[in-house]
Amino acid sequence: MAPSLAMAALLASSALAHSYVPELHGSGTTNPSRLFWQLMDLMEERSKELIHMTYRATGSSVGMAEFAAGGVGLNHFGSGDIPLTSSWYNNITSTGREVLHIPFALGGIGVFHSVPTAELGSAGALNLTGCVLAKIFSRTITVWNDPEIIALNPGMTASAAIKVVHRIRGSSSTAGFTEYLQTKCGGSWGLSSGSTIVWPTGTYEAQGSGGMSDFIAQNEYSIGYIDAGHGHAAGLGEVALENKDGVYLTTKQADIGAAAIKALSAVPAVIPANPSDDFSAVNLYDLEGPTTWPITMISYLYVNKNQSTTDPESAGLLMAFMRMLLSDEGQNLAVNNLFSKLPAELLTYDQNALDSIILPADAPTYTFETSTQPLNGASDTVISSNRRSYAEYERSATIADLETLQASVTAMEARVAEVESVQATNSVIQLHGGGTTNPSKLFWQAMDLIAERSRLTLHMTYRAIGSSTGQREFEGQAPSYTSLNHFGSGDIPMPKERYDSIKAAGRTMLHIPFALGGIGVFHSVPSGAISGDLETTPCLLAQIFSRKITKWNDQRILDLNPTLTATSDIKVVHRVAGSSSTAGFTEYLQAVCPEEWIGLTGSTIAWPEGTASAEGSGGMADYIATHEGAIGYIDAGHGVDAGLAEVALQNKDGVYLTTKQADIGAAAREGLTANVIPASATDDFSAVNLYNLPGPTTWPITMISYIYVDQDLRAMRKETAALLVYFIQFILSDEGQAIATNKYNLFSKLPVELESYNAVALSTLLLPAGTTRFTTEFLTLPYAGAGTYVISGKRRSYAELERERTLDYVYDLQPSAAEEHDDDEHKHQDTYDKAVLGLALGAAGLGLGGLALIIAIITLIKVNSKSVPRSAEIQARQLEPPGSTTKSSV
Repeated sequence: MAPSLAMAALLASSALAHSYVPELHGSGTTNPSRLFWQLMDLMEERSKELIHMTYRATGSSVGMAEFAAGGVGLNHFGSGDIPLTSSWYNNITSTGREVLHIPFALGGIGVFHSVPTAELGSAGALNLTGCVLAKIFSRTITVWNDPEIIALNPGMTASAAIKVVHRIRGSSSTAGFTEYLQTKCGGSWGLSSGSTIVWPTGTYEAQGSGGMSDFIAQNEYSIGYIDAGHGHAAGLGEVALENKDGVYLTTKQADIGAAAIKALSAVPAVIPANPSDDFSAVNLYDLEGPTTWPITMISYLYVNKNQSTTDPESAGLLMAFMRMLLSDEGQNLAVNNLFSKLPAELLTYDQNALDSIILPADAPTYTFETSTQPLNGASDTVISSNRRSYAEYERSATIADLETLQASVTAMEARVAEVESVQATNSVIQLHGGGTTNPSKLFWQAMDLIAERSRLTLHMTYRAIGSSTGQREFEGQAPSYTSLNHFGSGDIPMPKERYDSIKAAGRTMLHIPFALGGIGVFHSVPSGAISGDLETTPCLLAQIFSRKITKWNDQRILDLNPTLTATSDIKVVHRVAGSSSTAGFTEYLQAVCPEEWIGLTGSTIAWPEGTASAEGSGGMADYIATHEGAIGYIDAGHGVDAGLAEVALQNKDGVYLTTKQADIGAAAREGLTANVIPASATDDFSAVNLYNLPGPTTWPITMISYIYVDQDLRAMRKETAALLVYFIQFILSDEGQAIATNKYNLFSKLPVELESYNAVALSTLLLPAGTTRFTTEFLTLPYAGAGTYVISGKRRSYAELERERTLDYVYDLQPSAAEEHDDDEHKHQDTYDKAVLGLALGAAGLGLGGLALIIAIITLIKVNSKSVPRSAEIQARQLEPPGSTTKSSV
């Protein structure tokens, strides 16, 4: 039957509307280009309508020029790591345009060096002031044993000439560094400032952050400035720079966001109150605060405040892009790209700026669907995370497949290496542990890396048997009560009866906190049924989980959530088997609201009738995701990673917040301050918990994961004792903590205060007489690096290299990575595409599909022998490791 005239007109109108593709274009600084490309790809893949978004990485100066060009600009936005110069700002405003500076990320310029660790003195760090730094880079100071350097670093023995390296071309890091020196110590600097300057004779040149890192790594006694993320990723030693408050710290120890917070609160404000004002004089150099980094940089978007003459679709798309960039997802991607995320104060500033933008009357409002919104989620202007491209899906699937293959290969290699070592020598050094399953992947990876980097033959194992079994095996059996392993591990402290049993056997044990995690509460109330976060108090939570409240429209819930429209039953889900998350959650409810809770606590309890059960964090997440109106507790990393909506729980200070909004480390800091954590790591920890501690950002259900170790290791073989100490130091190092916090382990990093606590604890360990400690080589140490007890980053296994290459190739599937390849690498693209196609066919095929999958993966690994730029995730493995280069006993 022919359609009616009205229907035909509607179809024609729809076809016409969708023949137009909304576009968004920008240009500017290269630093965030991968971040922008990734966000644009995600938005295009999640959009129902066809949209087209591009960003040209041209440099900050070109981005400014193109944004100003012709009085109207050549792009919808510009971007720079420096604010618009006064000349460009005046050029733009003279045409009647108001321009907004939108800060979207922060970065610190760090100073990195390659002075051998053994020559730094007992402190093991290199302290410098801004004025001494100015004299070094201006070549007034040319040797490392200059009296001004020695005065800041007692015991330092380095005496070589200082090799100063700088960027060869204009860069925002050069501008930031030279402007800081000019601001801080103009009298000692004497040179100009800006993105390019005339450097003194006797200095060295390098191109880009990579060139700077390579020069420092390859030339002992060098010093140079690099954006901090790249310096850390390269594993370089960092100068502890004196800040405005007289505190010496590195960028890793500093709070990069503190400079921005100070700039907003200063009187007069460093950052203009009105984002449309002239920002040309804005800098975050040498601001006050004990944790403030003195060379902090802001990256900006430049946008027109009045968008009324912009194409409505493009104006709407620009607003959506900026909102995604400033969202939790966007800021997390920025951190993956080696930026620091914005503090809450700057996000509020940005939101006010976005609210001031004047849009065309008919500009579409793009929204984001992060959890299923029936009907509304199907709208043309909804950017939905439930909508993906097959390319993005295949990238994720490829990573999962490769991880499975990697685990099998690693296990096989470990077994082969073990057999070969036993056959070849009787001098194998062994280390064995057992306990909680949560950190098992972290421990296994650490053990693999240490073994692969060791000159000696090491055999290291960890049995993932649960916290309770790990405690029993560390305690040992009557009558000797000798540990069955070299160390144990648990997500809970040693119970008093076991602690007393160990003590009665004449042993002194240490609790070494190595990671933190928050227990979050997640739900599946439809997003359309609640405005903002679902808020609860601890007592309301106790009433829900004890089944005293069974409906979402119970008045006690509505009193806290007046916009809630859900009326369904509440589906409470809990863990079916014993777990530390159950212990933490139930102990928290009992501690905070005993009158409403059922009085039961522990890793397994008898739950009220009408509740559902699930196995593991994955089972909990799956249940909540597939049952509307459900609620359950999950370790926060898994809940957030699963994309679940989280309850905003009231903490002790009365603040409602989620784990993403909270500072997980704050509970540990409060625990140390309030002596909840014992002053000595040898004390009884059985009563230790981090539940409901004070602090506006403190998460009320925070858990500590521990390593259990004997203080007196003198009965051990001395090589094993040394390896045990090194293993613990590795887990606590920057590299170990980076692995602990990655997406495969999902812990939270230890705060600095707990790192110091652990350092004191480890210093009390007693090693056998004559023990030689294992040390670390990342920067080449001629002669010393070849030592028997040196764990060298220069020494690797081919299996680790292949794993790294495989991950690199997976990251190459992302369009943003294409810009990183040189022409030679592009020649391999056809072969690589065939490998990816084979991977897809292998996953989809029948019968021989598994074989095709393996062949495709092997082709993927073997297709190119050239190394490619490492991703941020791989670079995290190159962080400065533990240990020193000296031989000593603890």
